[in-house]
Amino acid sequence: MTDYRKILMLRSKGCSQREMERSKVASREKTKEVYEAADKLGLSWPLDDDITNAELEDILFPGKYKSGCRYVEPDYPYIHRELAKPGVTMALLWEEYCRKCHEAGETPYMSTQFGDKYRRWARVTKATMRIQHKPGDAIQVDWAGDTFPVYDPATGEQSSAYLFVAVLPCSSYTYAEAYEDMKTENWLSCHIHAFQYFGGVTRLLIPDNCKTATTANARYETVLNRSYQELAEYYGTAKERAENLKPEIVVQYQSSEIDMATLVESAKADFHKEKKRTLITALKLYVKPEKHMAYYVINGSHEGKVPY
Repeated sequence: MTDYRKILMLRSKGCSQREMERSKVASREKTKEVYEAADKLGLSWPLDDDITNAELEDILFPGKYKSGCRYVEPDYPYIHRELAKPGVTMALLWEEYCRKCHEAGETPYMSTQFGDKYRRWARVTKATMRIQHKPGDAIQVDWAGDTFPVYDPATGEQSSAYLFVAVLPCSSYTYAEAYEDMKTENWLSCHIHAFQYFGGVTRLLIPDNCKTATTANARYETVLNRSYQELAEYYGTAKERAENLKPEIVVQYQSSEIDMATLVESAKADFHKEKKRTLITALKLYVKPEKHMAYYVINGSHEGKVPY
């Protein structure tokens, strides 16, 4: 097999295609082919030590050298684009991938392999590392996505809750809290609780352009509502205008993706193992990515933890 790692390493040191051919690393034609594929993906040296030449071949030339493989290679760029859309999850994309494979009479990867192979592709091509953040410089805040259902364990009655999320983007440290509505007092309380959890306030506070935070949103200026402006001034932080988009919030740590809605459901289920008939009126979630653990406080006093 071609030594793709060596080609990329030598390229980073300024070796020419002719020199590689002379040293019998690869022919000039092969080296040129690797260069073009790597440039298209934005792939460069150094690479992680655990990335093999076989994996690099799959990434550089998907499907080209896999005629004898019984599994269909996922379309990683397509997966990456789709995950940026609201409501799209890895589970939905895997189901779509399986359906296409079955319609073509081909064999799909299992869901775990599908997710692992995409995350490996994203890590190698640095698809999830294009935005650089300074440690402790900013907090990004928003009401995250759609509401999620909350059930009264005694009556079974269903109500809806909104999830507030605050993220330190450099480390992906996350604070989340659920409320029954998105009123200003709840929005401000969530910020105070997030500051207490993080142990301080960052230089910048970056809200999305939700109605709770803003009263006007012009092209070059976002006008905060008065209470929110006073909170920012009290804590000595400056607000920064967010882009006028409605992105899906995806928390990532190393090669893992943290599904906040799933963690909330896991915390509630864990709570109800012990408190089967207790109504949940308040829930705080503290995510520790390096421990793969989420700690929760329900109804102000009951504490627990759930792995992810």
